[in-house]
Amino acid sequence: MRKEALVPILRANPQEERLALQEEGMSLIEAFYEGELAKLKQEGFYLIYLCAPLRETEQRSFQWYRMEAFRAASQIVGARRQGRDVSLWIPHLHVYTVFNEMMFPEARRAAIAFNNRLLNDRLFDALLIAGAQISEGMRGEIRTARGMGIEVIGYENFMKNAEGLPSHEESIDYLDKLVTLFESNLNRSFTP
Repeated sequence: MRKEALVPILRANPQEERLALQEEGMSLIEAFYEGELAKLKQEGFYLIYLCAPLRETEQRSFQWYRMEAFRAASQIVGARRQGRDVSLWIPHLHVYTVFNEMMFPEARRAAIAFNNRLLNDRLFDALLIAGAQISEGMRGEIRTARGMGIEVIGYENFMKNAEGLPSHEESIDYLDKLVTLFESNLNRSFTP
């Protein structure tokens, strides 16, 4: 796995995330992630926004959708696109662990606005569509990305054209790491 295959994670505990929403807007969170994304872009990484369903439906739980997003991410870790190392932004991990909409439903709007702001800032080279269905939230992200001139790629198309994809064993190991990272970051103190 290459260095910075995943955009660094912001960690906050639920009390601090509520304070960030109420007292400071999203300034701390925005500054952290925008800075990390800008640094990776400057270093020449190919930044991918992983666009996948999240919101629970009658057919599938939030946990199922989260695992599908992590599974998709684990299969492209270490890839190269257009001669550049890929670095992944996974809203299911990066934003959800800060704006936990299951605990704080009012955080969903803030999380969507933040993701849209990142897309509007043109920090990403591509938006990668993963998942069997396109949710309402995904449609908005896709629309925003296209409006900003960000390449929108289907998962299968990406897999056909990417270089340096991980082996099956590496993918399984990385999936375990993503799950552990997600679970360990839900209740940590803020440490950028």
